[in-house]
Amino acid sequence: MRIKFPSILPIIAALAATASVGFAAELDLWFTPLSSEGPMKAPLTKWMKETLPKELPGVTVGDNYGPPVYQDGQQKFIVQGRKGKPDVIESVLEGMIAYQRAGLLAPIDDLFDKWPDKDQFIPSTIKALTLNGKLYGVPYNTNVRVLLYRKDLFQKYGLTPGGKPGTTYFRTQRQFLQRNPALRVSG
Repeated sequence: MRIKFPSILPIIAALAATASVGFAAELDLWFTPLSSEGPMKAPLTKWMKETLPKELPGVTVGDNYGPPVYQDGQQKFIVQGRKGKPDVIESVLEGMIAYQRAGLLAPIDDLFDKWPDKDQFIPSTIKALTLNGKLYGVPYNTNVRVLLYRKDLFQKYGLTPGGKPGTTYFRTQRQFLQRNPALRVSG
């Protein structure tokens, strides 16, 4: 059975884009899933070593995959990015926004528009990576967040989760904290 990692293909595209504009033959890639030991590190590292030479002849990726925690990587990139390292960074959405605001990212609209596989993306994932009408990243992974609540606590304090979709949590959170000031979280 052949292991495929299609979710990293946008990173390869980003590497190819940086290589095509004259960056060094060895690129510095900060990729959090590879920066610490875990179940995906060995197969993903193997896949990269086998695939990248075929996709990007003459380009190698260094062994430093950056800090293992996104927040640490964000702080270090904001400082180091002004010196040109890393060449490519994998990040969460919040990081991308911070990097763009710090002037560390260039729009990739022209490169993305030329990409033959660009139509594979769900439009909302591209929209999330677009700031002020410019595209600054390519999604390689998406996930869903869920807010769960304990029915017994809602019943105990006379709260109901009812309401229109998209407004329930905020109204309920406000009610819950108003009735229970000791439960407020600082910060």
